[in-house]
Amino acid sequence: MRQEELIRAISDSPFFKGMVPDVRSSLADHGRVAIHSSGEMLFRPGRSATALYLILEGVVEISREVEEGQGIKPVAYLGPGAVLVESKVITGTALKSQARFPEGGSTIQWPRPLVLRKVYESRDFSLHYLQNIARRLEGTFASLDSRGSSNLGGMLDHF
Repeated sequence: MRQEELIRAISDSPFFKGMVPDVRSSLADHGRVAIHSSGEMLFRPGRSATALYLILEGVVEISREVEEGQGIKPVAYLGPGAVLVESKVITGTALKSQARFPEGGSTIQWPRPLVLRKVYESRDFSLHYLQNIARRLEGTFASLDSRGSSNLGGMLDHF
């Protein structure tokens, strides 16, 4: 992919929308485009997030164990512009979901050390990243509120 196409894909992603042009350009420079075959796993439960992923083409099926003992089941399908593991790549905690391309596709990936370095070095990147994670957290709480979030007892395990 050409540099301009990567910058456009980054700019069009809701996660990166509004990020300053210099940071988007730097992300395009440092990202690695990966082509994924049909059925290819992007990540599995129990492993640490090794990269931040932006879906460029195709659909990613997200699966996890919703009820204990029932096995892993699809819970979401994400397409171009979606960003995956944005909080786990920062914390380094184990993933609870798996992601695979049922019909193939492509991603741009930024290794965890690069993401952490960007957070440390770029105030613009850090602020934008933090705002997006905070919005996602607010959305999760709003969604849980409508389903009776008081049962969580303050635990963020379900996030």
